[in-house]
Amino acid sequence: MEPEKVQCQFFVLKKKRLCRMTVKIGETFCGEHIAHTKPTETLDGSSVSLDEKRVRVPCPFDSTHTCFKSQLAKHMARCNSKPSESKPDYICPGINAGPAEEEVPKVRLNDVSDDELLSLINRVNTIYNEKIKEHPSLAEEIKRPDIGAPALKHLLQNSTLISLMEDENLLKDNSCFVEMGAGKGKLTFWIAQATKTLQNCKYSLVDISTCRHKSENKLPLEGVSAEVIRVRANVADLLLEKVEFHEGCQFVVPVSKHLCGAATDFALRCVGNSISSGMSIQTEGLVMALCCHHRCEWRHYVGKEFFKSVELSPRDFSRMCVLVSWATCGTGKSRLSEEKSADQQDPNPHRDRYDRLKLCREVREEIGRKCKLVIDQGRVDYLQSLGFNSELVYYVKQSITLENVCLIGKKSVKS
Repeated sequence: MEPEKVQCQFFVLKKKRLCRMTVKIGETFCGEHIAHTKPTETLDGSSVSLDEKRVRVPCPFDSTHTCFKSQLAKHMARCNSKPSESKPDYICPGINAGPAEEEVPKVRLNDVSDDELLSLINRVNTIYNEKIKEHPSLAEEIKRPDIGAPALKHLLQNSTLISLMEDENLLKDNSCFVEMGAGKGKLTFWIAQATKTLQNCKYSLVDISTCRHKSENKLPLEGVSAEVIRVRANVADLLLEKVEFHEGCQFVVPVSKHLCGAATDFALRCVGNSISSGMSIQTEGLVMALCCHHRCEWRHYVGKEFFKSVELSPRDFSRMCVLVSWATCGTGKSRLSEEKSADQQDPNPHRDRYDRLKLCREVREEIGRKCKLVIDQGRVDYLQSLGFNSELVYYVKQSITLENVCLIGKKSVKS
C-alpha cells in the first residue's frame, strides 16, 4: 500500500493557501520551500541549524528557483538559465531596446498635482476623441462543458486571435509563424492545428527561458507533423533576419499573446529592424494581443513620434503608465465587499482626492482605458511608418480578459 501523500505546509501569502506540492516522507516542506524552514529548538532551548545538505539557496543564474546548497556547483553546470558561452548570430544585446539616454524616471500618482492630473486627463480625452478608432471583433463562443473557466478563457483568446489572422489572410502556404514571448507555446500549438493542411509552414517560438510541458511536444499526438524550433533569446536582443530556421519560406508572421509592457515594443522594433536590414523574406503581417501598459518605458516605446505629434511629453507618458492601472486594478477589493464596507473606513488612501476631483471608480476605469489606447495608437503609427495597414481591435469581451485589445498589422500592397 502506497503511503499517503503529504502536502507542503508552506502558506503562500499571495494565493492565500498552502503550497500544493507534495513532500518527501518525514518532511514538512517541499523542495522549493525547505529554504523557509526555521531552525529547530532542542529541549534546553538552544537552536540547531538545518543540515547543510537540506539548505536551499537561490540559483545565481535565475533567482526565481532554488537548489540545494551542497549541490550548487552541479546545478550551475546544467541549469537551463546558464548563459551560453558563445552567442548565436541572431543575438545582439539591446538591439531592439531604445536609447539609454532617453530613460525617463517613474512617477507616482502622489507626486502629480491636481492641476497636472486634470490637465493630462483632459488632453487624453481630446486625443482619444480625435485619433482613436475602435473596431470590436468577437469570435464564436466555444460551448464545451468539459472545459474549466481558466482553460476556456485562454482557449477563447487563442481562437479569436487565429480567426483574426485568417480574416487578414495571414494563414497561408510558405509561412513561418514566430511567437514572441512564447512561454509554453499554446498559441503556436493552435496555429499549427489551424494550418496543418497548408504547405511548407514552419513555427518558431522565442522566449528568454525554457519551460516544462511545452505545447509543441503534443502536436504529434494530435496528428500534426510540424517543423518547430525554439529560439532562446530575449526579444530585446533578437535579430529576426539572422534566425535561419525560416529559410525556404516566403512570409514571416510575428504573433504574441500578452507580451508584457516594453516587451511588445521590443517585438515591434525587432520587426522594424528586420525590415530595414533587408530580410530576404517578407513580413506579411502581425497579430499581437497587448497587456501590462504599466510596465512600458519611454526609452523603449516605439510611438515617440506620435506622442510628439499630439504634444504629449515623455513625462506625460510616464504619468499615463500610472493611470492605465485604473482600467484593470480597481481598488484591490471586490466590488461587493467595497459596497458593504462603504460606511466603514475606506481602504483607498486616494478616496478624498478622487471625491474632490469628481473621479469616481467608473470614470477612472474609462480614463485608464483611454490612456492604454492612446499608448497603443503610438504603436499603430509606428507600424504604419513601416508600410503596414494597422489598427487596434477588441478581440474578446471584457468578461474574458480586461486586456482585450489586439494590434493588427498587414503589409500594404503597393499599387
